[in-house]
Amino acid sequence: MRVSGSAAKRRPASRRPVRAPERRTRRDLTPELIRRFFESLDTPVALSCWLLFESGEHAQLAQKTIDPHSYVDSEAFFLDYVAVRFLSKYTGLRTGIDTTEVALSEFLRCERKCHIVNDQLTDLFIEDPEIALNSTTSWRFSRIVSWLRCKVSSVLGDLNWSEVDDNCRFGPGATTRIGGTKTSAYEKFQGTPHTTQGALRYVLERSEAWENFFHRFEVVPGNTVTFVPKNAKTDRPIAIEPCMNQFMQLGIGGVIRDRLVRFGVDIRDQSRNQHLAYRGSLYGTHCTVDLKSASDLMNRAVVELLLPDDWFRAMDDLRSHKYTLDGKWFTYNKFSSMGNGFTFPLQTLIFWSLATLACKMSNVGFSQVSVYGDDVIVPPEAFDTFLRLLNLFGFEPNSAKSFGSGPFRESCGKDYFNGRDCQPLYLKEPVLEALSLVKFANRVQRLSCRSLGDYGRDKRFHSLWQYCVSQLPRDLQRCRIPEGYGDGGLVTSFEEACPQRAGHARLERDGRVRPATWIEGFTYSRWVFVPEQYEMTDIEGTRRVALFTCERIKPPSVGWMTNARLSSLEVISGYDAVRDFDGSDGCPNGHVMAFHRRKGRWERRTGVARSWPSLGGWY
Repeated sequence: MRVSGSAAKRRPASRRPVRAPERRTRRDLTPELIRRFFESLDTPVALSCWLLFESGEHAQLAQKTIDPHSYVDSEAFFLDYVAVRFLSKYTGLRTGIDTTEVALSEFLRCERKCHIVNDQLTDLFIEDPEIALNSTTSWRFSRIVSWLRCKVSSVLGDLNWSEVDDNCRFGPGATTRIGGTKTSAYEKFQGTPHTTQGALRYVLERSEAWENFFHRFEVVPGNTVTFVPKNAKTDRPIAIEPCMNQFMQLGIGGVIRDRLVRFGVDIRDQSRNQHLAYRGSLYGTHCTVDLKSASDLMNRAVVELLLPDDWFRAMDDLRSHKYTLDGKWFTYNKFSSMGNGFTFPLQTLIFWSLATLACKMSNVGFSQVSVYGDDVIVPPEAFDTFLRLLNLFGFEPNSAKSFGSGPFRESCGKDYFNGRDCQPLYLKEPVLEALSLVKFANRVQRLSCRSLGDYGRDKRFHSLWQYCVSQLPRDLQRCRIPEGYGDGGLVTSFEEACPQRAGHARLERDGRVRPATWIEGFTYSRWVFVPEQYEMTDIEGTRRVALFTCERIKPPSVGWMTNARLSSLEVISGYDAVRDFDGSDGCPNGHVMAFHRRKGRWERRTGVARSWPSLGGWY
């Protein structure tokens, strides 16, 4: 029976529902991926790594290294370096090492050393001996401290609390009161926030400055030390700070960060360190220095000696003086732990001042000094002097990752040998989910591009990439995206993807259909993680979020909160948050939603890429 044209038009079109990507692969592909990866490298070192993995000698595999100075050919070094680093952070290695115990031992060792160095630096300042840091120059200790203090003071200037207020914020992670997946600003603004006794005065001053802000606080002794995975040999110690200490610490850290920019040090950008590491590997004009346990060895004496008095007093009050470990309280010998909001900017400032002094004592300019946390780059003439300065103030250069000569340099995640990018691929966790396999395939794709200096893709990795794609569900195999759009689909070359040009788009506004508009670009489809939302039910906490967001006159950090009236994250000057929220329906239930952290669902999104670069052929 034929259906009339009008009836056919009324029939709903059958569309296949878009399914979420499969959570797990058909089987554990990790051993096969490891085998194929080492097989792609096809070197004796890669073969030895595979044999150690297959035979269960994982402890030897985790300890395996190569010496860059023993290589002449960059190609041979690249393949061997990638092989030994591939599983160095893999959590599935059965090494027999208690990584938490190793990290705890190192943490306690650093605490003991900080205690010793605090006394030593105090004695040096009193005795004021002559310090010879190189063969041509020797300074008295008081002169070294005075020069460094002047340098640090020139960067920091006077402590301006209005600038600190503008930079105060909460971090995205847990605090001593808030944990789990609910760590948004809303959770930290409601209830009774934690603070230490030293920070209470500063917090109360901020509370009086903001109407309807905090009125009640719970005083706690300090922070909580815990351990997170770092690599196959050890964990990383971190400290979970009280809510308001973290809030104020990030304000101080933001001011230090902004002051450093005026002197050419930008801790929001790693590219300068990476570029200078490249030049150092090619021409030998720069040396890279990495430090062991840099934040754990930030002793109190060096901060007190080098910082201006007003800065030191404020930072000393806002830090946690005590920590709890296994239910017991201890007093810190270090000044600021990893997890403190100003630790990273502070150590950048101190290492930069030490590097500039090393240049002065070596009679060389410091325009080529670059610092990003504990990644430091200095001229070759100042390399040895800088290492001695670090040791003088209680820090420990990492000899395995510091390079003053030879063709190899590494800094800020980039590794270069004679100018060749040797950044390795790390397998950190077993590949058990389909999207994890997509991410691994994309990393193989990028490694193949780096292998040929971004002039095509290395055919050695082609079969491994094809195998990854063949093990994916068909829906994910069809999700092809250009480079620069994340890992929600397979990063593919333009020639392989053959994307469609973006069609016409009809824009609707105020109930009127605008003329068709041509969007230049190519369509793509990818999977995006959407955090789960939950309703803000605490009225006082919601009002505080609104006040904080709107009175800053700046967009909040991604993932903090979303608001129906502020969905574009554009805050209008003069906006009365309290009046608006009190006057909204539900007051304010249903008006504002908060986000879970690391909890949500995957959604398939279609977009338009302005350009779709070619990755070149497989050569």
